[in-house]
Amino acid sequence: MARKPPNYWNAIRCTQKALGYTSRKSFSDNARGAYKAACKNGWIDEVCQHMDSTVKPVGYWNKDNCAIEALKYTKRSEFQDNSGSSYNSARENKWLDEICVHMNVMRRVWKKSEVQTEVLKYKTRNEFCIGSPAQYSWAQKRKLLDDICKDMDVVGNDEARCIYSIVNKRLNMAYIGITYKFNKRENDHKSANNTTNSRKIALESDTSYQQLTGYVFSKNDIKSWAEDFFFSMYEDFGFQMLNDTSRIGGLGSSYRIWDFDACHKEALKYMNRRDFRAGSSGAWSASHTNGWADDVCEHMNRLEKPKRYWNKENCAIEALRYKYRSDFEKGSGSAYLTAMRNKWLDEICKHMTKKKIESKWNSIDLVAKEASKYNNRTDFSKKSGQAYKVASTNDWLEQVCSHMVLKSDYWTKERCKEVALTCTTKKELQNKSSQAYNYAKKNKWLKCICSHMKDPVMWNHYEANEYVWKKASKAYEKWICLDKCGSKKLSNVMGYDTDLLLSIVKYFKKGWVPTKDKEWIIWNEKT
Repeated sequence: MARKPPNYWNAIRCTQKALGYTSRKSFSDNARGAYKAACKNGWIDEVCQHMDSTVKPVGYWNKDNCAIEALKYTKRSEFQDNSGSSYNSARENKWLDEICVHMNVMRRVWKKSEVQTEVLKYKTRNEFCIGSPAQYSWAQKRKLLDDICKDMDVVGNDEARCIYSIVNKRLNMAYIGITYKFNKRENDHKSANNTTNSRKIALESDTSYQQLTGYVFSKNDIKSWAEDFFFSMYEDFGFQMLNDTSRIGGLGSSYRIWDFDACHKEALKYMNRRDFRAGSSGAWSASHTNGWADDVCEHMNRLEKPKRYWNKENCAIEALRYKYRSDFEKGSGSAYLTAMRNKWLDEICKHMTKKKIESKWNSIDLVAKEASKYNNRTDFSKKSGQAYKVASTNDWLEQVCSHMVLKSDYWTKERCKEVALTCTTKKELQNKSSQAYNYAKKNKWLKCICSHMKDPVMWNHYEANEYVWKKASKAYEKWICLDKCGSKKLSNVMGYDTDLLLSIVKYFKKGWVPTKDKEWIIWNEKT
């Protein structure tokens, strides 16, 4: 469908479009542009006056009406799913047992023997929790988890961690990490709360997550060489590494044993569960895992809303407290998120105004003048973020950025050649301008634009693994002892998972002896 021109949806067109629908929800779902224009300009009540209102008046759900509504359903779950407002009203006023007396009770009573049989299907507690949440919750509430899960495998611990990789070959990006729970760490990278640089590729459909080793590395191994070794390996493969290099070798978290007394002592610092969860996530997690949450939080006030509280009516009431959508999102995230998922936002936020950004960039001419300094939007947003934000908020971006070129069109063969001429090796080019290097490599221009460069010795090659070449003298001794074996056998003896010594062994077979090569000795001492 072609995009409508600016100001297309006037009052007459919105009214004509609305006549095709019988409710505001169907109007919003099927004619988004007209609906938004009507809300923005204050015509929504006028253009929708022929529609049936699905919102009940305040006070409608009294005991009699809730009882009549409950008679439509045979199970409480159906009542809750199909008539959330009446269900919540009945629950808050403690009418549920009385008005649901005709309904079938569907609650399952578990026996310990049944739960123990269910546990045998899983290897870890996490798998048990995800695969059989009802049985897991039953065992957790009765403090039986430790007993029925005693034979489960321990995935990892503070002194046994693994190395994993996150790779996107299409974007040529990679991330190396350490963990003692690979599956949980993978979910953390994919979550909205991910703060690492891996978020650039974590949610891409063609990104792969791979556990590279077993749970074999201690703290000292990680600090001294393990993570750095795999980081260097992937960097040598030509990937753009997303890791923060200043944090390589760090353990990511400290280890503390949260027993019941420690959790209870920590919980006394907080007055509600939300602050407890935010302020001490370790104690909070241990309390829930071990079934102590109710005991250690006994003194707290409960702030959580009951399940399914945020129906359309309650979201609308909550939205009336705010003037701007951004304030609504920050102040009442649950209500905002529920409204967004159910596509109620435009309707319940129609009274809100667009928040203006107060800054010196108060006119399109000033923003356009600032934008003219940059050749692409990325540089504009990074170097003049406030101007870019004002342009985006006021829908000026297309106009002020009309002179800019897309990144994919910027790196032509000539521009890549210009950058390459300032470098003496491919490694230097890659470090100086990874974008020029990657575009040239992708389009097979590297040989052409780097024709002026001298071929470096093997250990200075841009794809060489520096760590492996520093061990060349040791590798040579092993190679002689093993009757000049092949590279794969030598790699296994040296403790490398892959055939990293292929190039070195080729040099050995040609008669190269590291300890007799002065150039290699000087390089090895300097590095």
